[in-house]
Amino acid sequence: MWTCSDDYFGQSLLVFFFKLILFLLYSYVQQPNRNPFKGGVLDESERCQVGGSLMKVEKNVQLKLISCEEMGYCLENKPFPQGEILVKTKTMAGGYYKDTEKTRESFDDDGWFHTGDIGQMEGKDMIRIIDRKKNLVKLSQGEFISASRLEAVYTDCPIARQVFIHVDQTSDVVVAVVLLSPFSQLGDSLSDEERQASVLKEMQAWGYGRLYSYEIIRGVVVGGVGDQWSAENGLLTASNKLCRPALAKYYDKELVECVKRAKKQLAEQEEVTRARTSELVQGILQEKGGSSQSIVQNHQSKSNLVSMGVDSLSAAKFSLRIREEYGVVLPPHLLFQEDTTVDSVAEYIEKVCTIMCNHL
Repeated sequence: MWTCSDDYFGQSLLVFFFKLILFLLYSYVQQPNRNPFKGGVLDESERCQVGGSLMKVEKNVQLKLISCEEMGYCLENKPFPQGEILVKTKTMAGGYYKDTEKTRESFDDDGWFHTGDIGQMEGKDMIRIIDRKKNLVKLSQGEFISASRLEAVYTDCPIARQVFIHVDQTSDVVVAVVLLSPFSQLGDSLSDEERQASVLKEMQAWGYGRLYSYEIIRGVVVGGVGDQWSAENGLLTASNKLCRPALAKYYDKELVECVKRAKKQLAEQEEVTRARTSELVQGILQEKGGSSQSIVQNHQSKSNLVSMGVDSLSAAKFSLRIREEYGVVLPPHLLFQEDTTVDSVAEYIEKVCTIMCNHL
């Protein structure tokens, strides 16, 4: 370690060295591609994706996981515990320079640095990064969507080469931009509309059984033949990961139109489900000698089912018919709750069905 006085070196040089030291500390703590597990550089391709590289935690690094229940990553998960990665080292900076708010967000009272990475422990001192908290989008009903996880699942679809997930948080609609694989075998004679419909059907079928209903995409933007996502045009990062702000801006007009179409289709599907649910309730009420007038025409779709005459026997029949028609299990006791209406039952069916069009 060298020491000196500002009389010998000059104050400007001392300021330079001071800034250099701050830069080195900044690089260690704040850079997103820093590997805190061994002090080296972690390539961005090993982050923010499902199935990142397996890494060894060095002895000078303390590491632990904490559950992220809203994302489904918990310490109790099998076969490996999962959660957000927290680290602590003797050489790690204790916070962000002149940024107390950021420091409070990233460091807890015990000095643990919350990396924002989701990892799973696959043995003693072996960690794999599988997701990123910042890729999480909260929907209005409380569900969480991991964009990177959906992209990893949908990119495995045989027709897809690259996929970018976009969530419209005003409507909870999930759509995707898809660059097709050269082996997709979609006919060149298809119109743009037919091609979009075909791609959407393939992608939804791929997601069915692999994802929750709210993670199924409701619309697609099919990239042009010449579309390329690269670091050179700014649509990928320097390490070939999706640059989300740039992609959202690049496809802004197409995404807006895609969300509009998806919302319209969902509204139409919901209306069909509501009308059919009303028919089922009406039919059951008629069987027990109730009114033969249309529930919809009488504006009773928002009325409580019990007040409309639904009893335990008709509730059991109604639940059975819903299951036969939609494959949805509707517990009869739910029909006796005060807030259960034709509309709420229709909404319940929509939520449970993974791809509504497959049931209509």
